[in-house]
Amino acid sequence: MKFELGTVLEEGDRLKVPERGFVKINRGGTCEWLASPDYQEKAEEGCTAKITSDYAVSAPGLAGEVAGRYQRLAEMLGWWDPERERKPMRSRDSYKPRVPALDNIAKPLVVVGDRVLQLRWVDGKPPFRLVAITPNGREAEGVVTESGRSGTVTVAVKNETAIRLELTAGDEVVSYTLYGVSRFDAASGDAEIDDYDRASRIVAAISDSGGDWAFEGVQQISTLNLDPRVKEALTDAIEFGDWP
Repeated sequence: MKFELGTVLEEGDRLKVPERGFVKINRGGTCEWLASPDYQEKAEEGCTAKITSDYAVSAPGLAGEVAGRYQRLAEMLGWWDPERERKPMRSRDSYKPRVPALDNIAKPLVVVGDRVLQLRWVDGKPPFRLVAITPNGREAEGVVTESGRSGTVTVAVKNETAIRLELTAGDEVVSYTLYGVSRFDAASGDAEIDDYDRASRIVAAISDSGGDWAFEGVQQISTLNLDPRVKEALTDAIEFGDWP
């Protein structure tokens, strides 16, 4: 079978390294760089390099709950890999703007603290305006990218309080209510957990919550030390509402 970005490897699997290519394996906080004999580039810094065209996975495989989480991660990466050919998502000026990571979510959750929240949306006709409104009516003006449908807004989130986000496109306005909570367990915890396992826990939490953790999840993934292709694929998938 052809392996893609995010493929979960088990003990006994054999990989045929592509001619004039390489395979990068992340596992347990370590990185292995397998390069074919005719591949000329150096391995990434921090990776253990090996010249081979055939590789047998000998480390213990993932089991049970961990394997299930990684499988969800792989499903998202397989579709949203930025180097995989796919039809791009297009925005339509004549439709209301919407934030897919917040659309039709029962109770979007966000962790307390002084936060810089990142948003991406589709549809709507520019110019756009982004505002966060706290329970006391105070407004925080967001910063919208000049060319594109994304922006950030800085706001103080308090426990068990609601914040309203308003996105304006021309004369169209959509709003979403976010609920402050004290913590997001999937993004914290054991310091020994590597960032790939942390990402798999975040994805599982998003799925298990029916999307309530999607918005916070993408904020957390942006802080992880992941391969750029992995981070971009996961961010796209979550922000556009495509989680398993």
